[in-house]
Amino acid sequence: MLTDMPSDRLDVLIKHPFHRETGERLIAFIRDLRECRSPEDYVAFQQDLLHATLAANDARAERSRVIKRLRRGQKLPPDAPDLVIGDPHDLDDWRLELDVLERVGRQLRSIGDAMAWRAFHYDRRHILALRRNESPGPMTLSKDGTVHEIQFAEQQWSEHRQFAMLHDLTDCLRIGDLTVFGKPDQNNEQDILLYELKTNPNRREGAQFQRTRMAAEALHEGGPLPGHENARLIDTGVPYATHLSALADAFAHAHRDGLKTMRVPGCRRRLKSGPVATLES
Repeated sequence: MLTDMPSDRLDVLIKHPFHRETGERLIAFIRDLRECRSPEDYVAFQQDLLHATLAANDARAERSRVIKRLRRGQKLPPDAPDLVIGDPHDLDDWRLELDVLERVGRQLRSIGDAMAWRAFHYDRRHILALRRNESPGPMTLSKDGTVHEIQFAEQQWSEHRQFAMLHDLTDCLRIGDLTVFGKPDQNNEQDILLYELKTNPNRREGAQFQRTRMAAEALHEGGPLPGHENARLIDTGVPYATHLSALADAFAHAHRDGLKTMRVPGCRRRLKSGPVATLES
């Protein structure tokens, strides 16, 4: 966690070229996502995010491999990646780049989360139902399942012109492998299908398939949410609203003063103190 790092190490991490380059790329991703309107737009956007994510995770895996060798007292492997900053024989310098790339991966997944919110038309039910599982870990082509999922998504577009969203690009979608968004009908209604893929057709249905089925039934039939038989999605009738202007003001004050606490308007009565936003810069 950044809050647990010494200030000098945090300063080096934030100023690292990988981190600075990713910051610029995030701005471009956010801009491009806001322009997504059609399935074709989402397919192109996801492809760019996929390439960035796989590259970051591969770079992270390479540095992890070097760190393990140095810990065992072995020499650098001949195919070791170039260390951007520091001494390639210094274990701590490799650890720093590993930390940077781990943070880059989380930042890219936050873009994936934004893609999911937008693709689901900001319907929180899908996020609440599909997040109830452990994180699958970094997305990498070394996993057979990942290759199969990418091929399936490409097939959905090439054969059916449907956008298939890869869950492993996000942090908030942890149940199922993909969500396929069907073409809207004459009433502008759209089928949203959840897929859990099998790489081995002879493999018996396991816990992953059960969670996927429960999530689908919770969304469409009012069934219990995965992981808790008494938890269900309930429409409270209270509209969900964001307060981006207040958030912008809070960040501006936090940047100037170091700390700012602001009360968010529209709190429910049962929250006596009301929700507060505390931001640090």
